[in-house]
Amino acid sequence: MVAKYVVSPRGGRGVHADITSALLAAARRGRAALIEIAPGRYEEALTVRGEVRLVAAEAPGSVVVGQARGTALDAYGTVGVDGLVLTGRDADTVACHAGTLTLDRVEIRAYNGVGVHARPNTSLTLRDSVVLHGRILFSGARGLVERCRFTDATDNAIAVIEGADVTVRDSRVEGSRIHGVRVSGARAEVTGCELTGTGLAAVVADTQAELRVAGCAIEAVHAEGICFMEQSRGSVDSTRVTDAQHGIAVMTGADPVVRGCTFARCRDTGINVGSAGRGRFEECTVLDAGNAAVLSTEGGSPEVDGCRVSGGNVGIAVTEAARGRFTRVAIEDLTSVALRVKDGSTAVFEHVRVERCPSQVQTLGNAGTTADITDAVFRDFDMSAVEVLGQSRVRLTDVSAERGTLGFGVGEEAHCSCGTARSRR
Repeated sequence: MVAKYVVSPRGGRGVHADITSALLAAARRGRAALIEIAPGRYEEALTVRGEVRLVAAEAPGSVVVGQARGTALDAYGTVGVDGLVLTGRDADTVACHAGTLTLDRVEIRAYNGVGVHARPNTSLTLRDSVVLHGRILFSGARGLVERCRFTDATDNAIAVIEGADVTVRDSRVEGSRIHGVRVSGARAEVTGCELTGTGLAAVVADTQAELRVAGCAIEAVHAEGICFMEQSRGSVDSTRVTDAQHGIAVMTGADPVVRGCTFARCRDTGINVGSAGRGRFEECTVLDAGNAAVLSTEGGSPEVDGCRVSGGNVGIAVTEAARGRFTRVAIEDLTSVALRVKDGSTAVFEHVRVERCPSQVQTLGNAGTTADITDAVFRDFDMSAVEVLGQSRVRLTDVSAERGTLGFGVGEEAHCSCGTARSRR
């Protein structure tokens, strides 16, 4: 049976004047406890042990707990908190040291510190809550975050590190100075979330992390919308990134699967694979990229299937000894070249349709610069359909160029071999 305790600053018969005295009374009895707290501000640092629930007796936000400095709540055991405002400064505002901590309808105000710290081998659940300024840190812990809002974190809003395993659902992250969600050497699933205004990547996986992102909306971020690096793995499904520097970046051996995503109005690139990054991109759309819709560079090696590119500057660029295989690609309405291969790179293009771009294919570089193009149609171009320069080599099979100035052009020491190539004005 649960023992009930009542706390009120006004005191009274059978009523505790502060929360700490109610916790001490509950500890002496050694039973599961429910502590109901009347509205007010409680200048206390709470240490909660055993099976205890702390509940605001009236509306959420009517009870404020914390001191000018330090931690508001240290939890050991099976602890639940409902409707409280917890404030801290220069420390962990809330710390889960052992057992399970559940926070419902709380507001956490963390100044110059961590909002909630779930330590190794603990479990933290955060629902329907608001976190201001601080971050949630899962260090070797398990966790669930649902329907929460994170505002103006001075660091990462949510950090999942050191083998932690966390699910984040239907939450909003805004104004984080570094990342919205960082997963490092750990596992996380982020679904149905909104992220905006982060100083660096909105969502990042590093140090062999496993990250799964689905159904999210990311906008107005200063760097990448999503970033995989340092041999991280995972997937991104049905997610839209708008107004990022790069929609998604994959580097340093990372290898995610990205499906059904849209990258719109990215200031530099929509899909950026570099520094020996890999990745498979299926049925994605890139709209109005500022530089290149898809960039493979510095040893990158993506596989792209079913990609649509509309608007922007360059369609697909493979540069600086990179590789790439691009299948079922549709590109339209660019201001520059649709397919570019340069600087010792190798690219394979199959089942390609390009329309209304000034230049359709451009290769330039040494003899190691190669492009293999099969089953392609190039329409409505101002300059050339295929331009092969330097010592680069291009092989065309079943390629047609329609309604343009020059079909196929080869210059300098370049080489172009044509299986079946047709040019029509």
